[in-house]
Amino acid sequence: MKSERSNRFYVNYDIDNVELNYMDEFHQKEKEFRSDIIVLSGFHLIQNIEYDKYNGLFRRVNQHIKGVQSRQKIHIELGSFFDNQLIDSLVHNIISYSHSIGFNEQELQHLK
Repeated sequence: MKSERSNRFYVNYDIDNVELNYMDEFHQKEKEFRSDIIVLSGFHLIQNIEYDKYNGLFRRVNQHIKGVQSRQKIHIELGSFFDNQLIDSLVHNIISYSHSIGFNEQELQHLK
């Protein structure tokens, strides 16, 4: 079977993760765990909030990324986006500091 278009439909109501309420705790626990790779995802959930707020959240993630140990790799997993300002902020603050990125062909169009 072959699908000619993306058939994903996301429904999510996760305020705590959208506002990164657990990021500091995660970062602290991650230092103790000492993983080889950190996978960050869910950024598509942020696109329904104001620019200043998500840009601030992305800057916080950026500071955490810069604080990981050099042996650790950062992988970013994208979702479907429609806000070009959000994509620009995501690229500037997060994707530019990652080691790898995952996306599909529709999501690739937004990164051009």
